[in-house]
Amino acid sequence: MTSPGNDIAEPASLAPGAVEPHLRGRFGTPYLYEPECESTQRLLIGSGLPEGAVAATDHQTGGRGRLGRTWQ
Repeated sequence: MTSPGNDIAEPASLAPGAVEPHLRGRFGTPYLYEPECESTQRLLIGSGLPEGAVAATDHQTGGRGRLGRTWQ
């Protein structure tokens, strides 16, 4: 499946079973997934997980972007 206006394939799901088989090396290990969360960074900060851990969500309700910009 691709997004309108680009040819980059989107994953059918961000659930671990769909993503983890495509992860290689240290990046993405461990892979944390929540269907909805306020901030993916908050899932990682203070978790004690190793460098390279990735957090993903289908719907982020808060948090902020680069330079303190808010999410819309």
